Amino acid sequence: MRLFHLACVFFILVGAGSVRAQEAVAGDIPAAVFAELPAINYPVVSPDGRFIAFSHNRGDERFIFSVNMETGERQLVNALDNRVEGLYWVGNRYVLMRLGAPGGLAFVPGVVDFAQMMALDMETQNLRLLVQQTNDMGYNADLAQVIGLDEERGRVLIEAYSRTRTLDVYWVFLHNGGFQTAMEGQDNTRGWILNADNEPTIRIDQRGDEDQLVYVRTGREAFRPLSLDEDEPELRGVYGLDVTGRNLIAREARSGVVSAVVAVPLDGTSPRQTLFESSEYDVAGVITDSYTNAVLGIEWADTHVRTEWFDEEFRDLQSRLEASLAAEVVTIVSWSQDRRVAVIRAQYGDRPDAFFIYRTDANGESWLENLMSENPALAEASLPYRESISYTARDGTDIPAYLTLPDGDGPFPFVVLPHGGPAARDYGGYDMFAHFLASRGYGVIQPNFRGSAGYGLRWREAGHGEWGIGVMQHDVSDAVSVLVEEGLADPERICILGGSYGGYAALAGAAFTPDLYSCAISFNGVSNLSRMLRYTRDRYGDRSTPYLYWHRSILDDDDTREQTYLDQRSPEENAASIRVPVLLIHGRSDSVVDVEQSRRMRSAIEREGGTVRYVQQEGGDHWLTGYSVRREVLEEVERFLIEVLGDPDG
Repeated sequence: MRLFHLACVFFILVGAGSVRAQEAVAGDIPAAVFAELPAINYPVVSPDGRFIAFSHNRGDERFIFSVNMETGERQLVNALDNRVEGLYWVGNRYVLMRLGAPGGLAFVPGVVDFAQMMALDMETQNLRLLVQQTNDMGYNADLAQVIGLDEERGRVLIEAYSRTRTLDVYWVFLHNGGFQTAMEGQDNTRGWILNADNEPTIRIDQRGDEDQLVYVRTGREAFRPLSLDEDEPELRGVYGLDVTGRNLIAREARSGVVSAVVAVPLDGTSPRQTLFESSEYDVAGVITDSYTNAVLGIEWADTHVRTEWFDEEFRDLQSRLEASLAAEVVTIVSWSQDRRVAVIRAQYGDRPDAFFIYRTDANGESWLENLMSENPALAEASLPYRESISYTARDGTDIPAYLTLPDGDGPFPFVVLPHGGPAARDYGGYDMFAHFLASRGYGVIQPNFRGSAGYGLRWREAGHGEWGIGVMQHDVSDAVSVLVEEGLADPERICILGGSYGGYAALAGAAFTPDLYSCAISFNGVSNLSRMLRYTRDRYGDRSTPYLYWHRSILDDDDTREQTYLDQRSPEENAASIRVPVLLIHGRSDSVVDVEQSRRMRSAIEREGGTVRYVQQEGGDHWLTGYSVRREVLEEVERFLIEVLGDPDG
């Protein structure tokens, strides 16, 4: 079969009034265009291949679109102020929407994120809240953990906590919102895996912070431990069953290997089979077939998120798509039950992602149709290219990073842009901040410093206990030295900018390396480590996953370290060392980092006579998910950089 491009353009949602930037010079494009939320997100194909549903953002308005791809007929649902976090088809009649929103609870300090499911009946246009919190369940901030879709009976399977705080499995019926318990968990149950008949077949329990105990169902309520050879490595991640239902797909803790994915026979009669192995990169995700619940492949991350298919048909399609599309990465996003219709995503280093429809007719002929750009106004703009590089840190370690340079010759005014997490990472492709700043004439460097995810446990743990004045910050600082040495960065015009942990790194750069930067910008950033730990402990408890994450990262799980240790690494406690202007931006609805972190940082800088501007975003959350919020951030950043660093072209 061959693939070719059709002239059919399917830009169905570029509404009147949208700002177009086709063939525009990057510097002329308003910040408002870069701030636009995705015009298409979470696209899913109906089982029969006739419909596509996706979320669409237009300014601060959020919608769910369903389009009949044969007739062009469209149906629209307003998602109001909710974040759309996922879409699912259940048969060809119902579209499920995972919606999130911030809120508050009397017994929990700070902002809490809630998630709910809405079900849209495509025949009646009836929209209902699917799961109501009742006395039959325990308290659940998230009632949208969908793990199975039963098309024939019009129901879905979700995970939720019971009144006794066990993680149970519930059937939820789409026609009336009723539910019933399908399977009860144990005190330490953390997840479930289904077979092709949507039966809970594997129960995953947790022992300690890392170890997973796997139980195989043997009867109506009976489970037995999965038999593992003592000489074989432990399982550290359990993904699902293979297409036969006889093998468990899991990640094993293999010595000398960053990630190894194996097929583990449930009956223990044959050895494990290695499906994927990497000495450098982590598994980034798992690809599961919603029709069979089988694991079809995994995603792994080198410079970009890439796909390793275990399914031969999809492996062949992936190769043909990569040959047909001039893109850095091609991803098969969603497909019909017969696999003759699929949504394809293409990523580029100089423009936003683009989506296509893949079709195969009865004669086996295949083709692609244009669907939509993630940001249509930037689809044909001339943006700087964002490339993957590495540089050498002071101890000789190679640090992976992404570099985006404006047109012209250096040295350029520069922005250092560390990511959040810290156990997260940057990937290749389009990046709102990097491309916006480079379009304004600034060079941008984004280091995946030690402590980042994606490069294995050793790389991630190398950052534990290394906040502020340790190797995690040194790796960021060393990027500046290399850029200056290579003549790319003007040493007198360098700013550090970041959000969440990246916001902390920006403030730490200003406090602990005061001669390195000309300014610092933090949005939703941490400024006081002791307060961050205490806030998380009070919200979730001292054995909770969030608290253990922060405790391990900040203190390296060393409880002997005293308050002095935390104070030495907290920018708020070292505000007297900050000699450069600081911009603080924080969302009032931040559910991860308390807004008090930035408020107190402002007070500390002002107390020491420093220069600081504080912007509180009343509708802002931790992830900048609102258009007005993103636009305000970009405009404030641009204005601040010009004030401090001067005109980039000057």
